[in-house]
Amino acid sequence: MKRHVHLLTAFQIILLILWLLSGLDKVYHFNSFKAALLAQPFPDFAAMILAYLLPISELLTASLLAFQRYTSTALRISTILMTAYTNYIGMAIFLGANTYICKCNLLIEKLDWNIHLLFNILFLFISFSAAVIKRSQHRSDGSGRATAEGTSAKRLYS
Repeated sequence: MKRHVHLLTAFQIILLILWLLSGLDKVYHFNSFKAALLAQPFPDFAAMILAYLLPISELLTASLLAFQRYTSTALRISTILMTAYTNYIGMAIFLGANTYICKCNLLIEKLDWNIHLLFNILFLFISFSAAVIKRSQHRSDGSGRATAEGTSAKRLYS
């Protein structure tokens, strides 16, 4: 169990750094980020919504990861974001990367599309694994639905 605690903490720190750097980079280079989204093969209104929604979501996720009380929520959001980004990269590879532009952040956007996909899959795995570990911790400490041995469900929920 102690190993899981250390692993969860490491995953949280890694994800916090990822989302903080990515969100801050999008805010700092907002005009080029927005221009890149407007050049994507989807409607301009969607690009404008995403131009504001993505950095806010990333920075919110990083902020939530910093507080133990909100870790479960942050890990779910992180998994959703990484799933969406991984699907986007997969689509870019499948449909032809010429029409897709990556503005993740200055370091990641320099990666080859295939390496970028592997990077995203790794971070999706980290997000999902951390969420599973957190959920199992939550259940085993008696605060979830599972009952502790010798404790009735009636006492837990009253």
